[in-house]
Parts: sequence; C-alpha cells; structure tokens
Amino acid sequence: MKHQTCPLMAGLGLLAASFFYPAAARAQQTDTAQQPTPPMQPVQPVLGADPAQTSGQKQPAPAPTAAPILGGTDLAFALPVERSYLLPTLSYYGQLNSNAYNVSNSQDYTFAEINSILGSLVLQKSRPRSQLNLGYLGGGTFSATGGSLNSLTQAFSVSQGWNRGRWAGAEADEFSYSSGALLLGGTSPFDLAGLGQLSGLSSLGPILIRNAFQPSQSIFTPVGPRLTNALVGQVDYQITARTSATAIGSYDVLHFFQGGLVDSYAAGFQTGVGHQLTRRDSIAAAYRFNSLWFNGTVDRIQDDVVELAYERTLTKRLDWRVGGGPDITPIHSGTGVTTRTSWAGDAMLRYTSERTGYGLFYNRGITGGSGIFLGALTSEVSAAVQREVSRLWSLTFSASYGRNTNLIGVATSKILAPAGAKFDAVYGGVLARRQVGESSEVFLGYTVRRQTSDARVCSAAACGSNLLGNVFNFGFVWRPNRIPFD
Repeated sequence: MKHQTCPLMAGLGLLAASFFYPAAARAQQTDTAQQPTPPMQPVQPVLGADPAQTSGQKQPAPAPTAAPILGGTDLAFALPVERSYLLPTLSYYGQLNSNAYNVSNSQDYTFAEINSILGSLVLQKSRPRSQLNLGYLGGGTFSATGGSLNSLTQAFSVSQGWNRGRWAGAEADEFSYSSGALLLGGTSPFDLAGLGQLSGLSSLGPILIRNAFQPSQSIFTPVGPRLTNALVGQVDYQITARTSATAIGSYDVLHFFQGGLVDSYAAGFQTGVGHQLTRRDSIAAAYRFNSLWFNGTVDRIQDDVVELAYERTLTKRLDWRVGGGPDITPIHSGTGVTTRTSWAGDAMLRYTSERTGYGLFYNRGITGGSGIFLGALTSEVSAAVQREVSRLWSLTFSASYGRNTNLIGVATSKILAPAGAKFDAVYGGVLARRQVGESSEVFLGYTVRRQTSDARVCSAAACGSNLLGNVFNFGFVWRPNRIPFD
C-alpha cells in the first residue's frame, strides 16, 4: 500500500535474515504492493533454531496462507497446523549510543548506555482449516541518563488464517505503544539496532501484516511516545490450479503524543490476479488505492497504482523479481488539488550458498511521511551479506540508502519543511551472533546512521537538519521450546 513506502533498513542481520530465510523471505519479496525493506519484517533467526526442530518434533506443515505474490499478510515461518502451542521468549538488549535522543543538532548529542528487557508470549490455536494467533509483548527500557530513555513498551497482535477449498483468507490486527519510541518507530530505543526482529519478538504470531500495509516510519525522528495500529483483511479465490485472485482491505494509524509531529491515517484496498507460468516463473497484475490524511489539517492524498510483477527462480540458490507501474496521486491541499504522475516499483535479487547469502533490494512509492512530512515519495536501496562462520557463529554485514521527498509543505513547532524537501539517510553495520545451547543466543554488533536534510527538525530549543549516530549493541535471547497443547 504505501510503503514504506520504503522505509530505511532497520537492523543488522535482519535484512539478511529476510533475504536468506526461505520460508519468510520468499513470500515477502513477491508482494506487488510497494513495501519497505525486509529488515522491518519479523523473521526467524538463522542461528536461532526452530524449536520444532530442536525439540524432536516432526517437520511442520505449512499453515494456511494467502497467495504470496499479492498477499497483505505473511507467515513468519512454517508451523504445524495440527498442533497448538505456547511460545515464551525473554530478551535483554544493551547499547552504547552516541546520539541517544536521535536529535538533528550536534550540540545536543547525548551519549548514553541504554538497556531493554522484554518478554513475550505467543499462543497459536490450530485446526485443520484454520489458525488463530494471539501475541503479547511487554517490557521496559532504562538508562542512567533518564528522561524519555526510560520507557515502557506494550504490543498486542491477533490474527486468523483460514482455508475452505477454493476460498482462503486472513485477518490480522497489530497494535503497539511505547512511551519512548525512537527512530523507525520501533517499540523502544533497542530498535535502533533492529534487534527486536532478531529474536522474533515482533512477530507475536505466525501470521504477519506486511510492512506495505503498516504505517510508514522511514525517517529518523526524536524520541517520544507513539502508538501504531494496522488492520488488514484478505480474501483469496483459486480460479484454476495456477491462477488466483486476491482482494485486500486495510487501515492503519500512526499517532504521536508529543506536539509538533504529524499524526497520519491510511485506508485503502488492493485487488489483483496472480498466475504461475511455469514451475520457476510467476506473474501478477494488481491495482491498489490508498487514501492518506493527517491530524489538524484538511490536506489529504490519494494514491492510485497499477503494477505488474514478474518473478523467476533461476536455480535453487538464485532468484529475482521486478515489479512496477504508473502511480497517479491527487494531492488535496489548502491551495487546491494537484495531480502528481510518477511510478512505483520494487526489485529484488537474492543468492544463497551453503554458508553464505547475498541480497539486493530496491523499492519506491508514496508513504505517509513518517510523522515528519505530509506524505512523501520514498525510495530505498539495501544490500546485505550473511556468512555462517561455523556451526555456532554467524556474521552479517548490511547497508541501506533511503530518500524521502515531501509532498505537502509542513510548518509546526518541530518541523519546517517546504514541499520538495528531502531526507537522505545511510544506515548499516555489522552483527555477530553465537548460539548458546538449543534455546539461547548472544549477539554483538555495531551500527552507524547518517541523515541529511534540507528541512529543519527541532528537539527542545535546538533545531538542525543533519543527524549522526554510532551504536555498539549487545545482548542475549532466551527462547525455549514451544509448549504444545490440544
């Protein structure tokens, strides 16, 4: 839908994980709707073994899933449809952050040690033709520096997938709140490194809403409380053995509790047809409409996109896809209605060997503006390399470049950005992970972020246009085996 809407890469190792973990990555990359970088998608860690494997259970069968090339939801990983289970997780995340409050004025940079402890509980109730998922995440972030770096996090997810012969579908709602959210809109400052994805905490269940149907949060913003909610409903119909039709409706909210940032809302739908040409080739055609509006202003944006997509699996280790089409955007502002004509699209190339994976990803489209702009044209390119050094150790190198261009002029107490103003960001680093036993892993990494802009963003009494931050991150994840029940 809007995506992200191409957000910036949010994590060391996460981009690579979504590129190289086949069960989740394959479906994510075949979405004809523009979507953010894979890092924002919850994934199962490469070295954090699936509990179904470590507990001696038989290999899971695929859960009910929508047509992947057109879907609004995804499966994080395959789960046994014949078993119900509980999955608890406990994680600690630490970081040494040179710009802890994420401000755009170098004179206000604050160095801080930040610690986060989070726990989650996921319940899956499975039946032969349906699957119900409930997930809760909660915890806190604390720092000796104090202020908004001490925060609480709450997240809740409910979803259901079903299959009735030729008909199938899914419904999902994902809600999150943090009293001190940071940057890409994660639940707390630990998301600066994207480590929440590393443990799978963000999934809160096997059926996930794709980032393309969630609020755009692709610009680094100051620390502060925020709430997000995304709701998606989808119905699929299998026309023939190779052809399926999909219809999706969605609604999302991004709300800030501090003044000066822009609340955004989006509602829309997508419909399309996917066809498998051969065992290795698939095509799809889709139309999507998205309406964006903002709190405290009559300005609104309509986005109409027609997109064609093609995917080919060249070998078991190499695949690629490309999609794109015209993007017509009527912009309703105080000065009248103007129509912007451009294009939206995405492309992906992925290669995996026995111990190494490589990925390259690009996308472009209209987003909600991430709380900074009144709508934005967002483009991003990301790359990652992941290497299994040994049975227990892995290394990931990742990098991303993104640009957000403002569509409607903004003037608030925190933002001064005329139409056409831009944010350019570079983000990346390295992450080392080591598995400890069957249910735990530790990690150590470094990330750097650099953002430049011809707009002004203010924090307290200071305003600036450029941002630089360095982070050393470390921690561990404890994830016991699933607890089955009937």
